[in-house]
Amino acid sequence: MSDLVRDAIDRQYDLLVESSKDRNVEEIMNEIYHEYPDPPRMPLRDYDVHNRNQARTAILRKLRKKR
Repeated sequence: MSDLVRDAIDRQYDLLVESSKDRNVEEIMNEIYHEYPDPPRMPLRDYDVHNRNQARTAILRKLRKKR
């Protein structure tokens, strides 16, 4: 049974890898943002999540506060 499940997982993984070869990172991220939007009534962020430099700075700032 475990071999059957492992084979099914491997096949699914191969399909996903094949289908994503021609896509760029921006397309994939936009799809994720569309599929998982922010919840309603979430407070606005003080940075642009789509700007990697602003997001990095905000994450580092948040990590520093917890230490």
